[in-house]
Amino acid sequence: MSTKHEHLNQNAMTASGNNQQAVKTLQIDGNRNRPIEESELEIQSVLPIDGTRPVVADEIEVRGMIGVDGNRPIAASALETDKALGIDGYRPIDPSNLKVKDEIDAAGKRPIAANQAEIRKTLPVDGNRPIAAEALKRPDMIQDFID
Repeated sequence: MSTKHEHLNQNAMTASGNNQQAVKTLQIDGNRNRPIEESELEIQSVLPIDGTRPVVADEIEVRGMIGVDGNRPIAASALETDKALGIDGYRPIDPSNLKVKDEIDAAGKRPIAANQAEIRKTLPVDGNRPIAAEALKRPDMIQDFID
């Protein structure tokens, strides 16, 4: 377990004049500046995700960082993780009773749950995605119509 804010630059723990000035406008898509109203929030640092976003100083214990569109902090919690999924960075996966039959290598390895569906064919889009057979049962009666 990491200590509080050990991954952050310690100089960024207090709001500096440069950080406060940088967050008065938020750049979106590189060319639009959106004004940010004055507040009493203390800006800890600036995060370059889809423009320049302010990060407010707080007492959250940070467990680690996730490399998704920049380094986003992961708050420490009692959540037990089984493994990490390599999609747009390493995202934690909590343990479950899901029985994994196979994996698709589409932007990382994604689990495929085992089930009783009959596979008709696979679709070669972002890996071989299974397409279930259409085993539709006819209903005994129509319940109602929507007018």
